[in-house]
Amino acid sequence: MALARSLGADAAIDCRRPGWEREVWEATGGLGADVAFDGVGGAVSKALAGLVKKGGRYVVHGFASGEPGELPPEKRSELEVVPLHSVIAGPEDEYDLVERALAAAAAGSLAPVIGQIFPLEQAARAHALIEAREALGKTLLSVRGDALHPDRAR
Repeated sequence: MALARSLGADAAIDCRRPGWEREVWEATGGLGADVAFDGVGGAVSKALAGLVKKGGRYVVHGFASGEPGELPPEKRSELEVVPLHSVIAGPEDEYDLVERALAAAAAGSLAPVIGQIFPLEQAARAHALIEAREALGKTLLSVRGDALHPDRAR
């Protein structure tokens, strides 16, 4: 949550805490969110969908809970539900987006958050960190035999 705030989030709310729905409602001034990015699925999806205002966008990009999200039928008709893969209409869009992202990265205005880097031999440890939902940003595996940033590996 601290990372999200440091990157400019107006609010960062842990959906594992009791009462998180109320916190989201309060953070949006009781209006509901314009956009929700759901990477959790399961019961969180139903609750989160209820916190997006009518006409808002609900972007699905995973299901860390192990269960895909099931939105109530009335919410499906109120929201623009967008699977993340459909953001790119076709190969020509993908090429354009990659070109723009690489240009922004080269200019220094776009940088991935790399939270930890492990040597390839520690791939199981890296996966365990991700599965435990303790990884921040991207988790990389180094094939050099030494981690690129040993101080970042846990």
